[in-house]
Amino acid sequence: MKDELKTQGISGTFAFAFLESQDPTVVRVALDGPIGMRMEEADGTFYGATASSFLNEVQERLADVEGIETVEVDLNSPGGIFNDAVAIATGLQSLGLRVRFRTVSLSASAAAYLAVLGDEHLIAEDASMMIHQASGGVYGSAAKIRSYAESVEQTNATMVKRLSEKSGKDEDEIAALIDGKDYWMTGLDAVAMGFADGLIEPLGITACATPEDLAALNAPEELAAKVAEAAEAEAEAEDAEDAEADAGETTSVEDAPEEEEFTAEQEAAVRAACEALEASDRAEEFISARASVADVRRAVYAARAKKADATGIDPTAPPAGSPADPDAASLHKSRQSVFAHLNSKKV
Repeated sequence: MKDELKTQGISGTFAFAFLESQDPTVVRVALDGPIGMRMEEADGTFYGATASSFLNEVQERLADVEGIETVEVDLNSPGGIFNDAVAIATGLQSLGLRVRFRTVSLSASAAAYLAVLGDEHLIAEDASMMIHQASGGVYGSAAKIRSYAESVEQTNATMVKRLSEKSGKDEDEIAALIDGKDYWMTGLDAVAMGFADGLIEPLGITACATPEDLAALNAPEELAAKVAEAAEAEAEAEDAEDAEADAGETTSVEDAPEEEEFTAEQEAAVRAACEALEASDRAEEFISARASVADVRRAVYAARAKKADATGIDPTAPPAGSPADPDAASLHKSRQSVFAHLNSKKV
């Protein structure tokens, strides 16, 4: 069950939370949503997990416990920024602990690459994994565009090399799999092809992306439908919880407690946090909002993530010449048949 571990900030929502662990030597964390990017939601917040925010929270948790041998990350992500995926993996490996990734519902694009960067990758039988080439865009001179194209090619070469090492397949074979298309796999496929080391029990499909994101990733129709159903069920559950909370609310306006005073010690802590994060110019903003130090850190991370300009695998920008496959809807709706059909084509 997920903690309410610093998941809500005044400027954004982090896409991760720590999970309960039955093994005292294992720290478990769920990464549920985009990697490295923040997707604006209807309420004006941003959603995603930058490498810095994710690693800082893991390091803080590890500082509070002893005897940890393994960090286990449950992945449910449509992808995001390549550099953040690499930074997360590198940061976790630098801790000197065993790093295990588990694809519990979806690991696509940069999330799929992250999954193969650990010591072990397990995947649920009913989960999905998708690999493809890097994509992105840049505006500028011809020299700048050429330089950017070269960086994307370097990213592709890096991915192919690691996927080859993980699976034991030739680099040419891996390159052919993702040449101009999104290569989708079931959990069984991923294990058979060597991209995952074993299966875990089915955990059920949960929402981690919008229908638009999945369409941009050329996701199989059956998977998109299941994610949509999961999102609807989650929304209904949240509405029911809100209604229950409203029904139990009895405090009148007259009985409402007075707002607590923002103490000098709290103000000093906020100023110190802003200075440490090189955001002193925002100190008064946070003090006026009565923000906690944790709120300050999250807001600064969100702002930095929003301004980031790194080479990325962008799930919202399908490669040129990638129309939706008109034949997919006519197939039997088994996930294996849909994946096999899509993977046999240049989409």
